Amino acid sequence: MNLITSIKHFFIIPYLKLVKDKEQKLFIGQNSQFEMIKEMKKRKIDNVLVVTDKTIMSLNLAGFLLKTLSANNINYVIYDEVECDPSIETVEKGFDKYKENNCASILAIGGGSVIDCAKVIGARVSDPNRSIYKMKRLIGGIRKQTPPFMAIPTTSGTGSENTLYALITNKETKQKYPMFSNKYIPQIVALDPYLTVNLPLNITAYTGMDALTHAIEAYVSTYSKFFKKDKNEGLEAIKLIFDNLEKVYKEPTNIKYRENMAIASYKAGLSFRKISIGYVHAIAHRMGEFYHLPHGLAIAVILPYVLEYMLDKAYNSLSEIALYCKLGNENEDKKELALKFINKVKELNKTLKIPEHIKEIKESDYPILIKRILREGSLCGNPRLMSKKDCKEMLDRIKGVSNEK
Repeated sequence: MNLITSIKHFFIIPYLKLVKDKEQKLFIGQNSQFEMIKEMKKRKIDNVLVVTDKTIMSLNLAGFLLKTLSANNINYVIYDEVECDPSIETVEKGFDKYKENNCASILAIGGGSVIDCAKVIGARVSDPNRSIYKMKRLIGGIRKQTPPFMAIPTTSGTGSENTLYALITNKETKQKYPMFSNKYIPQIVALDPYLTVNLPLNITAYTGMDALTHAIEAYVSTYSKFFKKDKNEGLEAIKLIFDNLEKVYKEPTNIKYRENMAIASYKAGLSFRKISIGYVHAIAHRMGEFYHLPHGLAIAVILPYVLEYMLDKAYNSLSEIALYCKLGNENEDKKELALKFINKVKELNKTLKIPEHIKEIKESDYPILIKRILREGSLCGNPRLMSKKDCKEMLDRIKGVSNEK
């Protein structure tokens, strides 16, 4: 263990261990969204700000839910202006709508962007005089309890329905603010596979690979040994994804496969919410900031390159995953098992029609990309730390630039 890792363990791990898991009521299965409404009625939750996006509304995915809210005399108002990579401005508009309509609770129905936006709207409600910039601190960002918060994910990837994180974009600086608090965890969640059945195949693929990466990065993290229960959730998530993602890609209306992916995404969220993620996400966040690439697509492309970079330091963990997923046997060399696992990831990418490179990367952006990647990555438990030279070479590989002379 190097000095930097030792320092991070000394300061960060004790704090993360003090962060308490928030109690959450979870409903799983087809029509579980209606079980959530029964629970809301039981808790006398009313005057709801429904946070969603234009796509969810145009596909009428929230139609039955909204009718059931009305049938149960639960008042609501809709805020459907959330975009991919929600901005500070979008959060503030949602906060204004909450106040204007005298709302008392928040229900998010959508993917990770929608749920993240809803989280921070709730934070602004709880502490209206505190700016989002101040809320992005690791310690003490959110000082007060947020209003009752419910979430129904419509993708199987981000795990935002149970994580302590939210990502909000500053459009002016092209920066994503990672925000952290156990107050971001929704009190009630419904994993209803029916809502994911009509997802486009590419979104099914991208979000599934995002969930896979959450679990992998958490498992190989140097922090994982301090959170064994969370680490095991990640192991189960990886196996579920390997067993179901390719199947659901080929049979998108299969409810059982959809449900298994929803559970896998949830477990992957549990795995990284304290352990943290790593360089795959640190790089992918920059791809969103600068080139507006879909997060899951960037994640899927980047993952094999980072795993290969990590191989010499992470082969023990990767070999454990390979054995759990039955990609080999205990008599095989650990590094060979790790390579089998990496090849499995590459094969899955090919099946899901994920490209091998991100051609949009501009070499003129390298200085600021490298600075931000290394800054975010420095807080994570990456088993191998990158230098500026390593990071440049990584970007070259992801872009598809040969380093051979």
